[in-house]
Amino acid sequence: MPSKLDKTISILNKSSIALFEWDLGAQVVLNFVSDSISVFGYTPEDFYTGDFSDFWNFIYEPDREHAKKVIHDARMRLQKEIRHNYRVVCKNGRLKWVEELVIFEKDQFGEIVKELGILYDVTKQKQMEQVISRSERKYRNLFEKGPTLMIQLDFEGKIITVNKAALTILEYRKHELIGMPLAQLLLEPFDKRIMDLFKEPPSVPVELNIKNKTNQVVTLSVLAHCLESDSLMNETFLIGQNITQKKANEQHIHYLSYHDQLTGLYNANYFNAYLKQLDDETGRHYALVLGQLYRLKETCELFGQKLGDDLVMAVSEIVKSSCRQTDIVCRIDEDLFAMILPDAEDHVASTVCTRVKESCELCGDLLVIPQMALGYASKNNEETSRDILLKQATEYRQRNMKAIVQTLRSDK
Repeated sequence: MPSKLDKTISILNKSSIALFEWDLGAQVVLNFVSDSISVFGYTPEDFYTGDFSDFWNFIYEPDREHAKKVIHDARMRLQKEIRHNYRVVCKNGRLKWVEELVIFEKDQFGEIVKELGILYDVTKQKQMEQVISRSERKYRNLFEKGPTLMIQLDFEGKIITVNKAALTILEYRKHELIGMPLAQLLLEPFDKRIMDLFKEPPSVPVELNIKNKTNQVVTLSVLAHCLESDSLMNETFLIGQNITQKKANEQHIHYLSYHDQLTGLYNANYFNAYLKQLDDETGRHYALVLGQLYRLKETCELFGQKLGDDLVMAVSEIVKSSCRQTDIVCRIDEDLFAMILPDAEDHVASTVCTRVKESCELCGDLLVIPQMALGYASKNNEETSRDILLKQATEYRQRNMKAIVQTLRSDK
């Protein structure tokens, strides 16, 4: 059965969204390009070994240095993600505008080790923004028939008119929207972020969550263009793109970046990031529990991968039910689980270990009864770093694994 990641990649390959993944080490290594790069006329091989093995060559030369600077600055600031726009040269020689969302993955030391680049074709939106900025009157026909949502507001923020694309997205009739305050459609109040829309000259697009007539939530990327007369703002044009599906895709990719595919538990990326966050909080105490599933690889080889997966799933449920609701449960390797217990000391960690061990002994539904080698350590002073804590918990777990092996041998 295809994994969640396989399904996601399959969906991406059929969409207009292109996905890249790079490893950042001594050299930048391209790990993956989705087949959907074909929307620009290219194949993944063009980027693995072809003309664009240096990705920057894909970017239109006048935009290249700026794009490099944006990425470089984001890496230096250790940002989680950034968005930026630039033009690319298609196979047929034409230029297209893309918006790139770059997600940075960090290791346990907070250093960026991977970059995930998600490219969206925003050529139509850019073209429409340029058209509107030249002349609203001249392009009235485009206002009515254009593919991008457009709403005209008066100085009080009430709707004067809308185009057909807006009616389709909002699911209202035109006469129902005329005179309606824009605030009535918004899920959020008029905060500073929304007020920034109405700055002149136009600022960067703002994401707005609105509710349509059937009370469905729609996410729009909106840019405002204000028309002034005698230094007074008379009207505002909102130009928006429906990015609801795009946001859903991003959220799904975010989910896969921080969750184990098989169990749904948090993965090693999240474990490292959360552990660093706790470690950076002055005076924050916590405990760490590590649990290794005994001889998982040999079980898979002897009884098949299906039983191995069932064993991992059973253990993940045991570990979750043995922890508190505030605890963070992760699968950080094939056979290795980690539990972060915020504001806990040794006795809490010991209780969790006892619960896991007892639950494993009562797990009789599988052909193989799961056995876990558990170890824990707690941070109760500022001198104990997460590296020391990991080392202590690992050594404790290893001692318990040796004890399990010796017990099984003596029982034979």
